[in-house]
Amino acid sequence: MASGYPSPQLRGHSLKATQEQDRVPATSPVLDLLADGEVLERAVHELQNYLQTIGMGLDLLRLTQVDSLEGKTMVQGIERASRLLREVREYFCPPELCLSVHSLVAVVREVAEQQQEDWRRQGVRLRVVCRDPLPAVRLDWRQVRNALERVLAFARALLPQGGELEIAARLRERGGQRWVELKVSSFSATALEVEETDIFQPFLQVSTYQTGLSLVLVRQMVNRQHGQISFRKTSPRQGCFTLLLTTHSEQ
Repeated sequence: MASGYPSPQLRGHSLKATQEQDRVPATSPVLDLLADGEVLERAVHELQNYLQTIGMGLDLLRLTQVDSLEGKTMVQGIERASRLLREVREYFCPPELCLSVHSLVAVVREVAEQQQEDWRRQGVRLRVVCRDPLPAVRLDWRQVRNALERVLAFARALLPQGGELEIAARLRERGGQRWVELKVSSFSATALEVEETDIFQPFLQVSTYQTGLSLVLVRQMVNRQHGQISFRKTSPRQGCFTLLLTTHSEQ
């Protein structure tokens, strides 16, 4: 099964663009590794912590002393280690962008619909609002979807007791360009106790949730598609993500 990651033969070489789809090659993982040694060092540290948790669970298993809580902790350690390894690979070896023309709102509605039951169980009311007739944008459907899922996972973790979240899309003009703007806003008090300038830092700990490299990967993906993403606090315990992608006619 194809992994979606570029083969060594294709990295660093642009592929022929077609009228229907553009393929944007990934950046050099070797150069990224040299420039971001601190990220890799922190990732190794976090991975060691997960492996230590797994090892302790295995030791207890050999002694037949594992209860349901300890077994669950061990499984969570395996899942988190696996997720971290995938994120590290994506960070240093990002997949190629496969750009084609889509509706950004269609991506949003698909993600919201598939996650609706999880949000409902947590007591979070999620609504999607489209404020204007929006033009299409050239984007990588899979990667934009993954980015939105990561942003929503962070927003969901900030509402452990439930609340209200809105995803609003509208057309915006700035700097002589037209953009499709996507805002993910919390209208309920959250567990947001960090500075807004730190949101895109790797391995951010917010309450019981650790971002790992997820929000770093979101910003990386948006930058590679020549978009913009930012975060600001609308109150001491409420926040808003803003994503901007240029319309197809501007690209």
